Amino acid sequence: MKHLQTFNDTVGKPFLKLYHLPEIEALQGEWSGYATTEELIQSHKALLTYMKDLKIKYWISDARQFEGPFDGANEYFATEWIPACVQMGLRYAGFIMSSDIFTQLSAEDLAANPAMVKMGFYMRIFGNIPDAKAWFREEELAQKG
Repeated sequence: MKHLQTFNDTVGKPFLKLYHLPEIEALQGEWSGYATTEELIQSHKALLTYMKDLKIKYWISDARQFEGPFDGANEYFATEWIPACVQMGLRYAGFIMSSDIFTQLSAEDLAANPAMVKMGFYMRIFGNIPDAKAWFREEELAQKG
């Protein structure tokens, strides 16, 4: 796992550490603390560049240490970010659940969006990273199969 970038909020506190997992063609984001809607959108725009340059197939969003809602960014995710991901070949996202109820509700709202599946983008919620990676392997085998 190679560290790519740390994203900081307006007061300089890290809210996202981004890693490349070349062995599974994935990016992994480790979220912590709180981020504003604008910080979330700007960090996801930067993720698109990494996804394109590294030819990423899978995204792991580890929000176990994240606090607060992100539903203000869900419209951006559904209308801009996810279509861009699909266009680049990223179709699977594993969301590692936070214990924060507002983060949970935001993730569940996004995962339940039927427009994502219509676009060919699949997001599942997990309790840990190994389960998300196992799902990626299952999908990889199913595609070959």
